[in-house]
Amino acid sequence: MSSFVQVLIGIVGVAVSVGLFLLGYSKTIGAYKERVHSANNSIETMLIRRIILESYVPSLEDVSRVIEANSRDYKVRQRDLWSESQVLNTIVTRIMGNDFIRPKLRREIVSRLSSLFVTAEEKPVQELTLVEGQPRPTVRWVFLSTAMGIVASIIGALFYIIPTNNLISWPVAGVFVASLVLIFTLFAMTTAREGQEEPSADKAARSAIDFEREVGKALQEAGGKLFASPSDKGFDFLVEVEGKRLLIETKAWTTPIPMPILGRLIQQLNENVRKLKADQAIIVTKEPIGMTGGIVGDSKVRIMSLRELRNFLAHGKR
Repeated sequence: MSSFVQVLIGIVGVAVSVGLFLLGYSKTIGAYKERVHSANNSIETMLIRRIILESYVPSLEDVSRVIEANSRDYKVRQRDLWSESQVLNTIVTRIMGNDFIRPKLRREIVSRLSSLFVTAEEKPVQELTLVEGQPRPTVRWVFLSTAMGIVASIIGALFYIIPTNNLISWPVAGVFVASLVLIFTLFAMTTAREGQEEPSADKAARSAIDFEREVGKALQEAGGKLFASPSDKGFDFLVEVEGKRLLIETKAWTTPIPMPILGRLIQQLNENVRKLKADQAIIVTKEPIGMTGGIVGDSKVRIMSLRELRNFLAHGKR
């Protein structure tokens, strides 16, 4: 058999491996993620229709029940769906961007949902302690994808062995390795894209708790005397730095939050500043979210990213 034919068979073997992997992925992981996407859309559509058409004001328990029901209907894990705060944020954003809703009705709906969103924002961090010992869903996907990738690569190598009758040779190993590399490259690209497109309650909870720990570490490194806040106080830390009392609320946001929701959070923090006789409160976000000082107004609440907070503490701009 000529070298050209062997190379051609090797290329076909790699193509077979990749095709089998993509088929297996679409029937397992891909199908599951599609059900998650459909369930999230169903939750959003159901609640928006009831809120707009029936002036329905859901409670946090109602939103939780809708999420739970859809997780059963679509046969997906509840923690892979949006969290309550993600659902509410999506609904508020959709309503604010809908030109077919009368301005007065829009304001009324957003006002009703804003306080509910602020309450829901605290839930993911509190619940994470119950699931921290469980393996992350991403780990299961990696194990399953690895198994499928190895099996598909072996089949591709066998596809080369049968017509060439070369049981052990470097071309066989080459087909296997090339298939494996290409498969895992495709998997990594797909996972990165899907991870950005589809948030979940589990991701939100882990992101929130990791970010809270990161902020706490930054406060300690700055020499602050740190006190963890009780879960029902509406902020994460009370810190004393150079005689100043600061209330710190961590939010793992990377994009702007609707103004009414942000305004409700600021109002709540202002009340806590007065009650605890603190000097000011700081909302710390992962990245700058484009909020200006005018949004905070004359209140004692500031919004800054973690990097800005570190600079704020390091230079004593209090």
